[in-house]
Amino acid sequence: MSVRARLHVPATNRVAVDIDAFDSRIEEFQHRTFHVRVWPNGSVSFYKSLTRKIDGLAFQLGTWYDVEIAADLARTTFYLTVADRIVQELPFAEEAIRRVQCIGFNPNTSKCTLYLDQLSIAVDP
Repeated sequence: MSVRARLHVPATNRVAVDIDAFDSRIEEFQHRTFHVRVWPNGSVSFYKSLTRKIDGLAFQLGTWYDVEIAADLARTTFYLTVADRIVQELPFAEEAIRRVQCIGFNPNTSKCTLYLDQLSIAVDP
């Protein structure tokens, strides 16, 4: 499956914003597949038992970016593309999870914002 979107992370954010996929119903936040965070300094991380920074990948805050997350559900890995920079073979947060029921673009508090445009999701059976 792949998720493509145009994202804008403002420079005024004080906490991270998330892109999460779950094998659970909306608002249950369990059984996480991929989990990506963009931090207030523009750095990017993923989650696998703890938060891990992705070296060499960052957002320039206040700028629109084309972003793609392509998940290999069988291998429990994903790749992340931000502005033509690709990081491959990132592990799912939980490797036993092989299905996605919902995807969230999450500003988790009133201290951050994530703007989203041109969202597309494709699933290959």
